[in-house]
Amino acid sequence: MPSHELHLKWASLYGIPWHIASEVNRIIDSKYGIHDLGEVKQRRIISGNIEIPLRPEPTVFKLKDILMLEFPDRRDYELAVKASLLHHFLDKIERYLKEYGSTVISDSEKVIDHAKKKMYEHHLNLLSREEFMRVYLFLKRHSNEVISDILEDMKNKGRSIDYIGPSELSELLKKYIEKRGYKNLF
Repeated sequence: MPSHELHLKWASLYGIPWHIASEVNRIIDSKYGIHDLGEVKQRRIISGNIEIPLRPEPTVFKLKDILMLEFPDRRDYELAVKASLLHHFLDKIERYLKEYGSTVISDSEKVIDHAKKKMYEHHLNLLSREEFMRVYLFLKRHSNEVISDILEDMKNKGRSIDYIGPSELSELLKKYIEKRGYKNLF
């Protein structure tokens, strides 16, 4: 995930005070024992060698309740919702870059659109539909800078920005197999 420094930078650019954004980062990433609090979590029962998947549990409602508890002032709560949405958007953008590699950076708006789709899948739009769209449009307006910052952050953590993600590699292998007329690789 992007560093908290990167989350704080973009929160500041979006007008969220440092102390609120910092606390939201802690809440989402660790404070309540759930990493990425707010995302849908896949639940399962494990008994012996049997694993039974259960219906996924949206934790967005837990996040909303925690934000109300941690930020009882209405204005602070609204800022915390903004910070939460921004935090999750940035996380989704980095995941997309990790999955597809640097080949996707030529279409930075597509990356933001993909993050929006993932946000809907995790029901994070339920924090605030209006603010969800404002954060999305803000990131879309600044898509090149956001992508650049996330790639730089990844580089600082030791991940090459020339990395080709597994999805891209899979596509290259499929093309190779088709070109050679093979039924499959092995």
